[in-house]
Amino acid sequence: SEAFQAETDYLAQALAPGEASAEEPDPIRVDVVPESQLARRDLAAYDVIALCNVAQFTPDEVQALGDFLEQGGGLIVFGGDQVSAENYNRLLYAEGKGILPASIGETIGDPARKDAAFRFDPMGFRHPILAGFRNQTDPVVAGLTQVRVWARHALTLPKDSTAHAALAFDDGGPAILEAPRRKGK
Repeated sequence: SEAFQAETDYLAQALAPGEASAEEPDPIRVDVVPESQLARRDLAAYDVIALCNVAQFTPDEVQALGDFLEQGGGLIVFGGDQVSAENYNRLLYAEGKGILPASIGETIGDPARKDAAFRFDPMGFRHPILAGFRNQTDPVVAGLTQVRVWARHALTLPKDSTAHAALAFDDGGPAILEAPRRKGK
């Protein structure tokens, strides 16, 4: 009920920062939906679905997401402190045959301790999602590279993975992975 209390609040604001008008509608429409409604929504109405710190999934929800990817949709999975690695690995990673490109390991870091942080490594700004930062002034680049992350999930790619890192952490661990999944990504 209060703004900026959940991960989705920040993402929704970043994707649609202004008020749309009849003369100039927003090119991006954002719907924030509680995770309990995932399996009951018509996911085909969306181009991209972002899952933000969803604790766990049911087999029906995983099937709905798989169907969405089969239709060519884009799926973004943001981790967080609520994520059940066991559930994600069992249902979403499924021994490398599921919709996640990597298994989720232990949590690295401690948000209560502010003495150690991870920062992003843009890896030469090669990936298209980072291209807008290429050749920008230091303050613009710092908006990406100086972000501090206090805790993250360890991700392990299988040996034959088609996934690649779009963004890494400064310790070499992947921060953003991209992989084809069925007809989607």
